[in-house]
Amino acid sequence: MFEVITITTLASIIVGYAIYRLVNSFFMGPFYYRKLDWFMRYPAKEGDIVFAGDSLTDWGFWNEMFPDYPVLNRGIGNERIKGLYLRLENLVEGHPAKIFIMIGTNDLPHLMFHDDRYILMYYKLILNKIKTYSPGTRIYIQSILPRQKIFAKRIVKLNQELKSIAKEFDIPYIDVYSHLVGEEGELRRDFTNDKLHLMAEGYRLWGGAIRPYVTDEPLIPIE
Repeated sequence: MFEVITITTLASIIVGYAIYRLVNSFFMGPFYYRKLDWFMRYPAKEGDIVFAGDSLTDWGFWNEMFPDYPVLNRGIGNERIKGLYLRLENLVEGHPAKIFIMIGTNDLPHLMFHDDRYILMYYKLILNKIKTYSPGTRIYIQSILPRQKIFAKRIVKLNQELKSIAKEFDIPYIDVYSHLVGEEGELRRDFTNDKLHLMAEGYRLWGGAIRPYVTDEPLIPIE
């Protein structure tokens, strides 16, 4: 009986990992590399304000929210934290003025062989890499946003850890999470149509939370 359970469990792990690799290869397919090609041809430069992340960043109309500022959207759909780390040089070698980072939500369903310290480890690697390549760039960590309630407790804990990391690196931590969270730790239903991605009102609140850091204006309440 012990051997049957062990073999069954091992088989499940192997199948699960194979599915994970298949899904990962799909998401890292032509669309991903077309984005990378564009970013390589038009790298960030001095004075730019870079928004780096996954689809949550990618689908934001940041230039419309901040029309008077040199904003570059460098989000890629389905991006994970290691992917951002690997393409980071392109984002900071030109010494942009600021970089806003939101990453990690896509890692949560796929951490089959890691705990969430994997995300925190890569966050520190990202911050060290930015400080190495572009020490004058101002870095802003944005909280991981709420999503389906199955991830709620992990996200709360991760955001607490990200806040501590921001303090350790002496950089701002921006709490976007609190503006968007609803019942049972989920993304508020009026801000989403799939429990993960944002509708316009969600982006409006996100933009309001980061506006003082983008524009260097005084902090004002978000309505």
